[in-house]
Amino acid sequence: MFRENPNKKLSFAERGAIVALTNSVLGVREIARQLGISPATVGLWQFRFLETGDILRREGSGRPRVTTPLQDLRLLRVVLNKPITKSKEIADTADVDVSRQTIVRRLKAVNRIPRRAVRKFFLSPQHIEDRFEFATLHAYRDAQWWRSVIFREENTFGSDECGRVFVHRPNGTRFEKDHVQIYDRSWRKTVPVCGCFSAEGSGPLIQIHGRFTGQQYVEILENHLLSWAIERFLYITLLHL
Repeated sequence: MFRENPNKKLSFAERGAIVALTNSVLGVREIARQLGISPATVGLWQFRFLETGDILRREGSGRPRVTTPLQDLRLLRVVLNKPITKSKEIADTADVDVSRQTIVRRLKAVNRIPRRAVRKFFLSPQHIEDRFEFATLHAYRDAQWWRSVIFREENTFGSDECGRVFVHRPNGTRFEKDHVQIYDRSWRKTVPVCGCFSAEGSGPLIQIHGRFTGQQYVEILENHLLSWAIERFLYITLLHL
């Protein structure tokens, strides 16, 4: 038996198991092995039971909390108003002088778990309208037709200054509006590419050098994308995103 979190305090059931296994005349090391805890912890609770006759934790034992219930509430209010917030900003806004680890523990206790935020580029109203029009136009297509489709796209990968951004959110809310990081690239460094993908997976990604001309487009199709597609499909429908 191994504990999921070896640093967590023993539960009442685990303390009871120490006493029960001790009564079964098992040694300290064997009890520790079976319960997945240290021999020192086993010895502590064996002595505590012999001394007091119970396995209750002493009142006030353990490290005292460094935050009050009111401070915990202020921490929660900060992330409810702004889920994508750095720990330092949470502490400053809530006016609570505690460590990042304490903030994480308090928010986890109320199901606000820090996770990497989903990143999406900003979409203008025209982008949204174009995507809706595309989906409406092809809504009647069946799965077999989509399996024969190859999507081709030219795009420019650019650097940004966002770094790793975390969002404090409950389970099952990854794509909610307030939990998604919308960002624009800084464009300090860019790499233009052309590629394709389908239900069979992604195709080759070709870097575009200089201005993307019609001649380059034809060469990429003939030398890279079409050869990849012919190896995988008998019938091809090419769509440009």
